[in-house]
Amino acid sequence: MLIFVQCNSKILPMLNKEITKNEFDLLIYLKDNKNLNQRKISSIFNFSLGKTNYTLKSLEEKGLIKDLKVTKHGIDYLEKFKVDNAIVLAAGMSTRFAPVSYEIPKSLIRVNGEIMIERIIRQLREKGIQEIIIVVGYMMEKFLYLQDKFNVKLVVNNEFRIKNTHSSINCVKQYLKNSYIVCADNYFKENVFNTYEYKAFYSSVHIKELNYERGLITDSNGLIIDTVKPAENMWVMFGHVFFDKDFSNKFKKYLTDYFGRPGIENYYWEWIYCENLKDLHMYIKKYPNGIIYEFDSLEDLRAYSPDYLKENNIELVNNICRTLNCQVSDISKITKVNGGLSNTTFLFEVKGKKYCYRFPGVVSSKIHDRKIEKLANEYASKLGIDHSLVYLDDNTGWKVSKFIETTETYDPENIKHIKQLCEVLRKLHKTTFKVGKQFDYYKEAIILSKKIIELDPSADSMLQSLIEKASLIYKELALDNWPISLNHNDIDIPNLLIANDHVELIDWEFAADGDAGFDICKTFTFLPYKKENVIRGLTEFYQRAPELSEIYHIINCACINYFYWVIWSIYMTKSEKDYSTYTLVYFERFITYFNISNQIKKKGTF
Repeated sequence: MLIFVQCNSKILPMLNKEITKNEFDLLIYLKDNKNLNQRKISSIFNFSLGKTNYTLKSLEEKGLIKDLKVTKHGIDYLEKFKVDNAIVLAAGMSTRFAPVSYEIPKSLIRVNGEIMIERIIRQLREKGIQEIIIVVGYMMEKFLYLQDKFNVKLVVNNEFRIKNTHSSINCVKQYLKNSYIVCADNYFKENVFNTYEYKAFYSSVHIKELNYERGLITDSNGLIIDTVKPAENMWVMFGHVFFDKDFSNKFKKYLTDYFGRPGIENYYWEWIYCENLKDLHMYIKKYPNGIIYEFDSLEDLRAYSPDYLKENNIELVNNICRTLNCQVSDISKITKVNGGLSNTTFLFEVKGKKYCYRFPGVVSSKIHDRKIEKLANEYASKLGIDHSLVYLDDNTGWKVSKFIETTETYDPENIKHIKQLCEVLRKLHKTTFKVGKQFDYYKEAIILSKKIIELDPSADSMLQSLIEKASLIYKELALDNWPISLNHNDIDIPNLLIANDHVELIDWEFAADGDAGFDICKTFTFLPYKKENVIRGLTEFYQRAPELSEIYHIINCACINYFYWVIWSIYMTKSEKDYSTYTLVYFERFITYFNISNQIKKKGTF
């Protein structure tokens, strides 16, 4: 049924129902193309001539076209389908792109001569989409130039470190209308955007292999009715999304309801959609492979653009090239290494040889003297107890090391391993070499405790309780007047690499002159406290039965050692990231050795 209204002295038909998807696609095509006939249209759309004739007749009856040309009424009608804006999500830290993302947010990486987010902006503008809102967070200052260069709007998501993409959408929900949602690290080989879109959709590609994208189940009309994950031999969510106004209005209500609920911090916005897709109607939009790319890791990017390292001026890469006298193209297989509390380490290869690159933590760099570290590490190399060092920059703290292939993992219960550690410690502590700067665990802990109170004054009373106990032990250590030697000061299992029946002692950033007892206590403190563990460790170090004074002194060193690490982990938690699990472990060890020290002093025996 058609309804007619008077308009500009002409009678125009008005629609009493929406046009179909076929009618929409054909209307858009007729708007943008001239000199067409039914046979050509049939070929382009792969319609039968009958279907072509039927669709054209329907559009003409609705007053949207005449003589294969779009009428003014047709142009006006298309306005309801016009894309209002695009929201580009660029707030994330892109941890899977480390170490490159430590210097450049992933979306600002140059691929095939273009910065990824700039390519997206240009593609949107080519389709007449002027309002572009970019949600930023991590390294937001690096995106500021886009505002001036492209006249885009930047919105800051201050919760990007603790919440996922639902929080980025929440920051811009007032802009949701007929809106594209685009992840800034998407790469579109062809321009996938349009001036007009029919209904809400999620773009999709077909992946045969088992994968962890979200597979889409649709009805005969392409409406998404369910999703599965993992997926295999399915069309999956992949690439950009379009919200129509109806979808946007409904989604905003769900987002408001979800936002702030405990337990949804890690939600992607898609999870909210998937939990409510019976009410949130979205269609699949299929693309052939090779049009849409999502670079989830450096290896994904390298597979698409082997020269990405050359294209981007990355300081880390330049450091490696200078140090190893190699070309950018020689660097491969950059992967993050697990372990390390305050720095980040990456494994990479150059001409078939494996190396490690240390990226120093921000807070760690405030604590350590890199010139002292370099001096100590170079001396350790001469002693033959650390063969890994290639170069350490004593200004910024980055370091290139040889990757040591371990033959075993250090086991603190393995007597052979204890003997090997003791051999290294005797080499280190019998030397007369000093770096010229002392590290006093107690005094350093007091300095950190003051910094903690500056960050959190409420921690004062708790810290004072710890300090009172530690000060009693510290006074006992001072009475012993032990000689000063070069100390490693951070002997931990990840820093003990067993290779071909000897121990390599790596990572010298805590190194300084000090009381050898703080290193020697590591012969037994990796294990839960037992008297026999203490005796065994010290016997192996001294190569004789330890004297009571030696036991007492080194037990006190263990106590102050863990006092420092308790304070350190609290400081790091309040300054950088959560180390609270370590805090509990260190505190329990501190109390254990405090009590053992008191027992020895009281009884006069061990």
